[in-house]
Amino acid sequence: MVCSRYTRLEKWVRQMFIIDFQLDKESTVPLYMQLLDKLRKKILSGEYPDGSKLPSVREIEQLLGVSKNIVIKAMDELYMDDLVYREVGSGTYIRAKKEKGADSGPIDWCRHLDTWYRHTHQFKKRSPTSETATRGLQVIFHNASPDEELIPGQLLKALAQRAMKSPLFNETVSYVEHPKGLRDLRKAICMRLGCNGQSLKPENVIVSGRSVESEYLIFKAFTKQGESVVVENPTNMSVLGILKTLHLKVIPVRSSIEGIDLKELEDALKKNAVKLIYIQSAAGEPMGFNMSEKKKHDLVKLAANYRVPIIDDLSGGSEFQYTGKTPFPIRHYEEDNVVFEIHDIVKTFGAGVTTGWIVGPEKALDLLWSSMRVIERDVAGILQLVTNEILNSEFYDHHLSFVQEKLAKRREILIHACNRYLPAYAKTNICDSGTSWWIELPAAFDLRDIRKNLNRKNIEIAPGNWFFNDEKGYSFFRLGLYVKEEYIEPALIEIGKTIERYRKHEFGSVTKFEYASW
Repeated sequence: MVCSRYTRLEKWVRQMFIIDFQLDKESTVPLYMQLLDKLRKKILSGEYPDGSKLPSVREIEQLLGVSKNIVIKAMDELYMDDLVYREVGSGTYIRAKKEKGADSGPIDWCRHLDTWYRHTHQFKKRSPTSETATRGLQVIFHNASPDEELIPGQLLKALAQRAMKSPLFNETVSYVEHPKGLRDLRKAICMRLGCNGQSLKPENVIVSGRSVESEYLIFKAFTKQGESVVVENPTNMSVLGILKTLHLKVIPVRSSIEGIDLKELEDALKKNAVKLIYIQSAAGEPMGFNMSEKKKHDLVKLAANYRVPIIDDLSGGSEFQYTGKTPFPIRHYEEDNVVFEIHDIVKTFGAGVTTGWIVGPEKALDLLWSSMRVIERDVAGILQLVTNEILNSEFYDHHLSFVQEKLAKRREILIHACNRYLPAYAKTNICDSGTSWWIELPAAFDLRDIRKNLNRKNIEIAPGNWFFNDEKGYSFFRLGLYVKEEYIEPALIEIGKTIERYRKHEFGSVTKFEYASW
């Protein structure tokens, strides 16, 4: 008995030693980020010795009076940052010390992004466990780039061969440096983007990689560790990973199918020294909305008043518009050079064509290019040549129309399938543009259980919590249009059945529910 009491006392003392802080529940900083920040500082300072064991999730939950989800999210972040390691059946341990001879310089952001990407995109092939699986159905609704049906393999091969014969080829392979990217490519980009009546010069364009790299470069160049940035909530999940890697303070501002809440944004700008505002004005991830023209005008005016630049990420498929005319970008309304614009062509030509670009004020792009040189990052010259051929090719518009037609047809099939097979309490937000499709379930539903059951049937959806910066999103999920037509209806049948089975198991005969406020 004495031994048992001593063991419990020792455990209690250990808890009190490690968790000697409280979280500010009145703060605008999400609780999981407060917990993550405090744990990270104690680990890096050496206050938590290397190899020491952290309390369990339940112990931390009870000590701090927060939910299990908050603790799990913070612990997952520490794990992805390689600050802790896990032993099955034993617990979580501190890994603060680096190996002997390890570099103590800047964070290897490429490794971190890769770790984060793999962590949030886990989908393993499973042995057939259902009727659909035995039919060979494997549907992944969170793909971010086109399926093979939409990728013009032969066209890309022909354009690559044409690029090899370009007069610029010898100069490019000899690695003659082109500040901000090949000038011919930047001229082609200006021609493509100049259709809104604005005059763009090559000096307003810098060639980057795909959108995730452009996002990283802008945040890296114009912020310092610990500074504040505003993001829509929910938002593009790659941005959340980047901001975590750069240790920036994220201020989430509520967003809906009508766009970012401007009143909440102004309140955030008043209370915080915000360095950047990140939004998606067209084909917004994950909801596929287009911001109204009036809201764009008001947003630019608000950002100019507080002298905070806007990052307008248009890489979510803004080139695909299903209703109405193509909207003007936010850049169309600016007068004070406060907007950076991000583009790439991955949504049209596939993940292999990883060229993207940033449009912005010339002086700001000079600073951004200097940042690229510091980390020795540029886009391969040959890839730029191929992209130049793509944008100047008569086939570009033809292929864009082909993909638009295919996605529009899939969208119609998805509308029909959602209306027919999803329960009435599942709210569907039909996308205006892009490739995202946002579904909302009642607040009491937990998508993690539903998703787990769908995985057993070889169907993968993108859970809503991937896109939220706070403890929300567990009753949402996102579907995508990069799924072959013949798979959409069978998959929606299974999704509808799985959701309804979950309702009956968890809530019995209850059919009326409340929905989350977001």
